[in-house]
Amino acid sequence: MEDNEKTEEQLINEIAKLRQQITELKESEIKRKKAEEDLKKNQQEFASLFKSTPEALIYVDEKGKILDINAQFTKLFGYTLEEIKGKNADSGLILSRKMIDEGKKLNQKSSKGFCKL
Repeated sequence: MEDNEKTEEQLINEIAKLRQQITELKESEIKRKKAEEDLKKNQQEFASLFKSTPEALIYVDEKGKILDINAQFTKLFGYTLEEIKGKNADSGLILSRKMIDEGKKLNQKSSKGFCKL
């Protein structure tokens, strides 16, 4: 049916549906912006905690490649981020092979539940 053949009631219904869709899009956009703001806030909090903690920390990707380190890490191990970024954390650069193997065993145990050290 062409637009000029639609009844007034059909056109009113179509307009109501379009208004509803517009409202839903606006609500979706508001939720998306809120989620982005929350994510940004969480990222800033994580970065602040990561950088300011008194413990030596290393941030790696899912393959173990070093993405970031904090100042305490540099103090303890002597490496700057530029020196080790992109290298594998389990390559023996930081810890001995024995300690790496021990850590992997503890990770396996802890992934199964409670682990007594």
